[in-house]
Amino acid sequence: TGLVEDVGSALLASDVLIFPVTKEHQGRPIFEAGFYKLPVIVPKFECFNEYVNDRSGYFFQPGDADDLTEKILKMLSSQSNYKSMGRENQLLSIKSHTEGVYESNIKDLLSKILL
Repeated sequence: TGLVEDVGSALLASDVLIFPVTKEHQGRPIFEAGFYKLPVIVPKFECFNEYVNDRSGYFFQPGDADDLTEKILKMLSSQSNYKSMGRENQLLSIKSHTEGVYESNIKDLLSKILL
């Protein structure tokens, strides 16, 4: 779609977020999708293990179009499955990526540094 200024509109029009990066990358799109109750399909990179589990989305082998296709078909084969995965991604996103969580993490870090 080119440059998107309003990511929320794009996510509202989606059923699933596919994040097909070819190298390890910051996972912001994963938790943005979570706030919109979307499941995700992402490459199997260690950096995404913190944000995705088998209840919130699927991993595919990086660069493997056949594996990605398999995961898309698996996700879309059951509407209730991908909706429950979207809810799980939302819970993971809220647990790790809200203002209160960041504030708490920063306070903890500062208290360790200033001791």
